[in-house]
Amino acid sequence: MFGSISFGMFLVMAAYAGDPVDDARKGFNNCLVRYTVEQLELKTTSNAFKKAVKTSCAPESKAYRDIIVSEEVKIGEPKSDAETYADEEVQMIVEGFANSYARHAADRTAPVEEK
Repeated sequence: MFGSISFGMFLVMAAYAGDPVDDARKGFNNCLVRYTVEQLELKTTSNAFKKAVKTSCAPESKAYRDIIVSEEVKIGEPKSDAETYADEEVQMIVEGFANSYARHAADRTAPVEEK
């Protein structure tokens, strides 16, 4: 728990400095945005999207996970805890896209890439 709070503070402070964790998160997020838009255009069903999104953007997901683990270990967290935390962070992002897909399809909207 302490590591999560410490890391959260790190993210807030680093956001002002062009931090590599945030850059990796944006890369992963933007890849998922592009994937989601593509699937919306193909009219992929919500169930099919929920299954497929888990494995989409694998290189970006790995880069994001790896940088989180690295930063957590740097601040003294055990590697196993850092890996668990990183996996949870990746999963939350993927679940956000999976859970919003049906709404985007119904409303004929799409997510937008971050700058």
